[in-house]
Amino acid sequence: MVKEKRQQAKSRFAALAARNDWLVLDTETTGMERKDELVSIAVVSAAGETVLHELIRPTQPISPQAARVHGITAEDVAAASPFPELYPRLAELLTGRLVLAYNANFDRKMLQQTCQRYHLPLIKAEWECVMDLYAAAKGRWSNRYGFTWCKLAEACQREQIEVVDFHEACADAQATQQLVMAVGHKK
Repeated sequence: MVKEKRQQAKSRFAALAARNDWLVLDTETTGMERKDELVSIAVVSAAGETVLHELIRPTQPISPQAARVHGITAEDVAAASPFPELYPRLAELLTGRLVLAYNANFDRKMLQQTCQRYHLPLIKAEWECVMDLYAAAKGRWSNRYGFTWCKLAEACQREQIEVVDFHEACADAQATQQLVMAVGHKK
């Protein structure tokens, strides 16, 4: 079973690498709670082109814990547009598309929370988690926990992908795109 799941994950990476119709999304947030919202978002094409990279002015403070992770401060977002101004462009980009993310559950949840906060319709897209896929392709197996996840930085290091600024939305989206292509093109 483990060997079969590994092969399926590697085949999925190869299939993604052969396509050019997906997008990678990454976000940075005010925190990780139900009340939190986006402060930065990036979308990268399958070809590695940055198609969206924006700071977002939130309605609440950025938690000190979140700021320590991504380095975005209240001063950084003070002149940024609020989410409702970015929403139409983002919805046009993502609606009906395959959206990849490293830890898709988190990015999708935070995007949905932010839409709900501003009473905007949820963006309908097909989501796929590169973190789960990478765990199945390359992670260790535990009978108790299944395949083990690793952080994006570790996955990139394993695949010899150089990334300068982890926990910056555009750098993480670019790294995720490169990871998909690197694993997808391996024999």
